[in-house]
Amino acid sequence: MINLYSKIVRTCCSIPLAKLSASPIGIRWMLSLALLTFIGCNSSELIPVTGQVTLDGAPVTTGRIEFFPTSGRPAAGELDEEGRYTLVAHKSEEGVSPGKYVVTVTSRTASGGPPPPPEVLGEEGEQAGSARSKEKYEPFRIKWHVPERYSHRRASGLTAEVKQDGGEIDFELVSKP
Repeated sequence: MINLYSKIVRTCCSIPLAKLSASPIGIRWMLSLALLTFIGCNSSELIPVTGQVTLDGAPVTTGRIEFFPTSGRPAAGELDEEGRYTLVAHKSEEGVSPGKYVVTVTSRTASGGPPPPPEVLGEEGEQAGSARSKEKYEPFRIKWHVPERYSHRRASGLTAEVKQDGGEIDFELVSKP
C-alpha cells in the first residue's frame, strides 16, 4: 500500500518520498499527500487546443490529427470541412496537458473490397455465373488525401508545444518534401 501511494505522489506531484518511513506518522503523511494529489495537486490540467490543418494552402477536410506526448496520454481531434480541429484527451474531455508532442495527420479513404475466392472468379477477374459477370472486380485501395508520411510518428516531422495558456496550433503540410 505504501508503494502505491509513493508512486501516485511521485508521479503526480513530483515529491520525493525517500525520507518517509513506514511509521504511523509517515503513513499519515503519505495518505495526506495522496489526498492532496487527487484534490488539487494534479498537474494534468487540460489546456484547450484548436487549430487548422492545410495541405499546399488548402484545408484538409477529412481525417484525424493526433498529439503524442513523450509520456502520458495522447490526444486527438477530427478534421472538419474547414480543416479545423479541437483536441480531445480522454473520453470527451477537451484539451491536452502542457508539454511537447509529436503530431500525426491521417487523411485517407478506402474503396474496393477483398477479392472473391478464386473459384468464383472467371476470366480476367470477372465473377463467373452472376448477373454482374461483365463487371470487373475492384481491388481494395487506399487514397491518401495528405502524403502518407504525415500519418507516422517517426516520419511526420510534425511537432507542437502546448503552453499553459493553450491556443491555436496550425499545421501547413506540403505535398512534396
